[in-house]
Amino acid sequence: MSIHISSSSHYACTVMDPFSVTMYWEETCLVLDARMSGYNNEEVRVDQFRDRRVLQIVVESQRRGSFMKSVQLPENVNVGQLKTEFDHGMLKITMPKLNMKPKKKNPPIIVTVSGRHGCFFC
Repeated sequence: MSIHISSSSHYACTVMDPFSVTMYWEETCLVLDARMSGYNNEEVRVDQFRDRRVLQIVVESQRRGSFMKSVQLPENVNVGQLKTEFDHGMLKITMPKLNMKPKKKNPPIIVTVSGRHGCFFC
């Protein structure tokens, strides 16, 4: 993706998005796919910040420059067990789902009134 920004006829810049990230759920894990055509695995690094539940995908290339994307992770994945694969320009990151217990909800309160007949206010 390339976005061309120009404020006047004399100055222009191009903002490049060197890779796209897709995040989706599989049955047992969360998957992040990043298409990084033209890069090799020595140029790609994945950093994790467990305290903020953030993953950073960093690309540092001599010929193309440096780029970074941050992805906020949901609470129900185990970031300590993430796995990465890099094959033909495709980075795949998987993290298993946590077995989270559903939050307890208060049971509904049912009120029954018996022994009254006629008007409610009587």
